[in-house]
Amino acid sequence: FVIGTNPEEMIEIKFESNTIDTDKGLKIYMNNFISANTVMRKYGLRRVSHYWGYKEDHYIYYMIAPPWVKLLINDVVNFWKISGSKEQHETESAAPSFSSDEEEMDSKKKIKHR
Repeated sequence: FVIGTNPEEMIEIKFESNTIDTDKGLKIYMNNFISANTVMRKYGLRRVSHYWGYKEDHYIYYMIAPPWVKLLINDVVNFWKISGSKEQHETESAAPSFSSDEEEMDSKKKIKHR
């Protein structure tokens, strides 16, 4: 594994996926590491949820943020500024929209009531 920093001043712990037994085992280990390690608590380091067990190519990433790094939790405006336009994400998403599900439910209700 490799430990380094990224341009956002977060600490990256990167594992090659072919060097670990199971993803689940690694995640359990890292969860214990972040919650029970005295150094993590002493320096106020916290996990970055979006990149906790994040998989890209043949790597699994775990990111830790120091106290001075502001995380974009529930900050929708800045999230879309950083990660690209909202429209781009919506068109790339394979998930169905809620409106089509609601329309389908409404049509089923209408059929039931007839």
